[in-house]
Amino acid sequence: MEKKSSNLLKKYLKSRKKVLSERPVKIKVFLEEIIREIGDASTIIVFGGRGDPSKLFSTEPRDLDLLIITRSDKDYVEEKISRLRPKGLTLDVIVININEYREQNKLLKKILEKSIIIHDGLMIFGRETRK
Repeated sequence: MEKKSSNLLKKYLKSRKKVLSERPVKIKVFLEEIIREIGDASTIIVFGGRGDPSKLFSTEPRDLDLLIITRSDKDYVEEKISRLRPKGLTLDVIVININEYREQNKLLKKILEKSIIIHDGLMIFGRETRK
């Protein structure tokens, strides 16, 4: 029984290592697809654990937290993100419209403290796409 458990554990760890090694590519491709699909009418920001440039494309088992500020319909943007999300990528998305951004509540200020502006389609921050 111990040998079977040991083999299952080894199999799981090997599988987990593979999933984590694929994560940076999945994140990069996913962000590129989002920019292509909604970038003209949106500013896309990564925050949270991956909101540090050294961690954005790391293999660490962190989720991807996105703040999307848009001129488009929020439901439309959320549906696009849901459709584009790669299997196996844990994702938390906050979609707000430009007017909500201008109100600048405490939560929004906290999010922006540790974040990476991936694409500034609305030119809120006066920056071009980060690659």
